[in-house]
Amino acid sequence: MGKGRAPLRGNHSFRRAELEARLTAAQGQTLGQVDRAGVFRRAAGKDKITGIAGAVIEQSVLGLPADQAQSPDLDVDGVPVELKTIGVRRKTEGRLTLYEAKEPATITAVSLDKIAGETFEDSSFWHKAKHILFVFYHYDAPGTVPAGDYAKFQIVGHCFYQFSPSDEAILRRDWQLVHDFVSHIQANYPILEAEQLYPFLSTCINRETTYLDTAPKYPNPPRFRLRRRVVSAIVQEALGPNELAHLPGRYTGYPDLERRCGQLTAQFRGRTIRQILEATGGPVICGPVPKHLAERTVVRMFGGEAKKISQIGLFQKFGYIGKTVTLSDRGYHTEATKLFPADLEEIAEPMVWEEDGAQRIKDFQDSELYASLQDSRMLFAIFQEPPSDGSGQGRLEDSIFQGFKVLELSSLIPAARPAWEKARRTLLSGGLTTVPVLDRLGCQRYTPKTGLPMEAPNLPKAAEHVLFFRGGGKTAADKVEVLGIPMLRQYYWIHGKFLADRLRELPFLDGTWAPGPRGGGGTAP
Repeated sequence: MGKGRAPLRGNHSFRRAELEARLTAAQGQTLGQVDRAGVFRRAAGKDKITGIAGAVIEQSVLGLPADQAQSPDLDVDGVPVELKTIGVRRKTEGRLTLYEAKEPATITAVSLDKIAGETFEDSSFWHKAKHILFVFYHYDAPGTVPAGDYAKFQIVGHCFYQFSPSDEAILRRDWQLVHDFVSHIQANYPILEAEQLYPFLSTCINRETTYLDTAPKYPNPPRFRLRRRVVSAIVQEALGPNELAHLPGRYTGYPDLERRCGQLTAQFRGRTIRQILEATGGPVICGPVPKHLAERTVVRMFGGEAKKISQIGLFQKFGYIGKTVTLSDRGYHTEATKLFPADLEEIAEPMVWEEDGAQRIKDFQDSELYASLQDSRMLFAIFQEPPSDGSGQGRLEDSIFQGFKVLELSSLIPAARPAWEKARRTLLSGGLTTVPVLDRLGCQRYTPKTGLPMEAPNLPKAAEHVLFFRGGGKTAADKVEVLGIPMLRQYYWIHGKFLADRLRELPFLDGTWAPGPRGGGGTAP
């Protein structure tokens, strides 16, 4: 227990076995079905009630009163445990259907008046985050719904969660960045000037933290949050399928990972894929070259066993999208790259809710796309095209490793806004429809396997936008209905030429790290 924090008593105290029994009994039921405390009855007629799902779990499943304190919610066998009720959504990746977090998980207030006098170990944040009981419900709706509609959402699972020592080190570093930022301001600036500097907490400092961010922006009281990608990793670990692989070594944040990239560049630059695999104990190449060979080579350089960079848990939790790129005599050869799923119904939401419950018109900065771009980086592994083998092409395994580059996807925001706004206008005006997909000669294209005419929604395309929409699915018939129109699931993509142009400008990672130079912006006071 931390200094000055007494253990919880009374109806906050549970045996773990009792909690497991209650939550297991609730699994598979909707929030409305378990609501014995009448939370939804009291919410009748209200559009928004912050934390209504959590209130149902606390008051109806566990029998607790409402609690706004900065101490953990529960005492479980003598251990303080924070209760977090998390909305999750289903997503499809290839043949897998898995859950991901709907949004970041708020832990506790930053407490600008207290944090400078705290250490990480005795901080309000760590007392909340050290032991967490997550309860997951399926947010089965495309956009924002009224408070009463939460009653139909099903409870899908729970887990007691404790961060690993390596994750704790990352949280410690993140918390320390916030602590030092606030302490510096309070020690060096009078109150009125400090008020002007606190907003940098949610801009500059959030770019340096790895697992945590702070929101909302000052002067609203900022809160510590686990980033959505971190919560998604916890969700997948708890609910499955969890196919993410681990890397050896200690990484406490972006600097450690990018320094490691610099070390690997110094070690392997100038070697071929075949030579790197031999040096790292990778698979022996014989017969047809395996798919994703370059990606597998990069994973082996880091000491991993996975076949693809996207299967590495560290990269997912740190927000890196891995991609291998070939450099030829003509420059970078980069195809268009898929980024994130595009939720058209989320784009079409007319209004958003403010912290005080008021509504306003939705803007690009309120979108899931904006949040994803702010929270992601692309890590490129660059290979030189191999010399020709006499057939006009070189062998992939003879490609020569050159190094790593990182692109901050936040630098895409100015180019992404026009595409998002155009799509939003189309959706809100009722103009969404499907149009034929034509080839360069203006003729109808057909899918090779089914022979069906190819169609696509009339959303921003690569011919006009850096960031554009493109469908994807197992087959051309693998369609979903969006706003009444059958279509392939839509994704955001980046134009290949844009990536090639940016790669020419970006430096190779050399083992040093500083925030901001790959599309950052702004400096802390």
